[in-house]
Parts: sequence; C-alpha cells; structure tokens
Amino acid sequence: MKKILIFIIITFFLTSCAPQEKPLTLNEAHQKFITLCQEEYKFDVKVFPLKNTIWIYLPTDKLFYDYKATEPKPVAEKKAEDKFKVNFLDVQFENNSFVVSYDISKIKQYPSKDPGYASNNSEDFSQKYRGIFTAILRAYFDVKETETASFAFDRELKATPPQKIQAYTKKSGIPEFFVIVIADIKTGLKVEYIANLEDYKKYANNALPYEEYSQRLIYQMTGDIGLTNDAEGKNLKTREITWSEFLTKQIINRINFKYGQSQFTPSENVEKEITQAIGETIIFYDFDDFDAAILKNLGQDKTQTIQKSQIKESVSKETDPSRGRFHVIQFLNK
Repeated sequence: MKKILIFIIITFFLTSCAPQEKPLTLNEAHQKFITLCQEEYKFDVKVFPLKNTIWIYLPTDKLFYDYKATEPKPVAEKKAEDKFKVNFLDVQFENNSFVVSYDISKIKQYPSKDPGYASNNSEDFSQKYRGIFTAILRAYFDVKETETASFAFDRELKATPPQKIQAYTKKSGIPEFFVIVIADIKTGLKVEYIANLEDYKKYANNALPYEEYSQRLIYQMTGDIGLTNDAEGKNLKTREITWSEFLTKQIINRINFKYGQSQFTPSENVEKEITQAIGETIIFYDFDDFDAAILKNLGQDKTQTIQKSQIKESVSKETDPSRGRFHVIQFLNK
C-alpha cells in the first residue's frame, strides 16, 4: 500500500501545479468524481451521499491478491524471542466511554518457516485503489466549505435505501468521512476503507507522515454474500460514520501497530500503551465528548477506569524520546 499512497502524493503535486479551477459545490464535486472515474479511469462507480459520509462502491470481477513463488530465504536460527502478542482486542464506545477489552501477553516467538511464496495486491486492485483515491483528491479537495447546500438524492446517485428521495440541508459543505468499498462480486469479498477527508488532505500535502496516516486510514476485508453479482450496490449497507466509531477503530489500529509493526518496542506496561493510544487519538482530533476509558484485561480478569483528564495528561507529559512529535503547521490560502 505504501507505493500506492506515494503515487497519490505525486499525483497531487502534479495536479496542484495546474491552473486552479473555481471551487465546486458539493453536487458538482459528486458529478466530477463520477465523470473522472467513468471517463478517465474506466470505473463504473456508484456514489451514495449521506449527510456526513460519502459511500463509494466499486464492483469488480477480479481477485484482490496475486500469489507468486519467491526466492528461498536463508534458514533462520530457531531462537525464541520474548514478544508481546495481541490475543484479543476490541474497542467500543459505550455510555460515553471508550471500552477496551483486550488480552495482550508476552510469549516466546520463534522465526516462522519460509512458505516459498508471497502475496501482493493484484494490478487490477492497485489500479482501482489509486484511481479512486486520486479521483477523490481531484473532485473533493476544492469544494466550497462555506456553502449551505440543500440537495436531494435518490438512486440516480445510488443513494442508500429506501428508494424514495430524501432531502436535507448541510452547512460548511463537504462531509467529513468517505467509505470506499471495492467488492469482488464473484466471491462476495469486499475491501472497505474509512477515511477522514482532512487526514487525506494533510497526507496529500505531505503534512502527515505515512506511518501516522496508515494508522488513521481504517481498513478491513470481509465477506458479504449480499454483494455477490451486485454491480449496482443495491445490497450495500450504508450508514453514517460517527466520530465515536471512527475513533474506536483508529484506537484498534494504533494498538495493533504498536504491538505488531512499530520499530519501537512497547513498554512492559500494557495499560500505559493502551492509554497512550487513546490519548493520541483524541488529542489529534481534539475530541472531548467522552468521560473516561474503561480497560478490561480479559487475561487477568481485571477492569480499570481512567478518567479523561488522566488520558490527556498521559499524552501531554509523555517524555519517551522514542516517540515522534507532531507539529501543526498552518498554511495560508493563496
């Protein structure tokens, strides 16, 4: 995915050097996005605009992954390392609190045997991913953010059921969330991305590091038998993405990243690492509409409640030099 995102950044800089068009209304942005996908990228996308979330559905009959044989790797020494493993992790937003249920323990891990093959995104999938995100960049980045738009939607824009026209008024322009669904309509498998538009803007402007952005982009692959042979997205289950849902999924991302991908070894204090992940998430978005975090350690059968003030303090007083720092830079519009 890293190469794909770098490609999108390059595309952004090339398009940003071109003469700037006048800002679009949201309806104009919808139509521009659909036109770009159909005419330039040859994608038959369906757009489902809701109040604060835009769903984009792209059906395909190609497989998501290619499997290829690889060159043999040197036989690793069978030496065990003590490492933390996430045995179970779930985060919910309940009664105005983040409820984290987890089982994270330290175990002996041995080098895995080389299977002799590797999997990568298929070229078809990579083209669709690049095209969709680049079209979002080109269509929605310059929407008038001060407009008060009254608009209706129906199956002409492939809106969510019921089929009847629904109308609403939205101030400040564009919705905050996009959900991109790429569905293999032969098998019913789907890949779903939940993205915050401001995060994507910062990343495309090179103001957000790849490692940080990868934790903010919510990804999951699941099966949905209802999407089998559904080229129109009639059975796509759309909903408004709330901030509480987006943040709970991002907290899961951050915890999994810390224990599976980060180059910095986590501390022995699991509760501290989880609290840090929650604190980073809520502070980066200035999210204040919660009371506490409830940590449920399933492995040790104990529960701990951490108040909002303690969570914020844990981040503001973090002195571990291994952790990166984020600085917000204000760019003036030309």
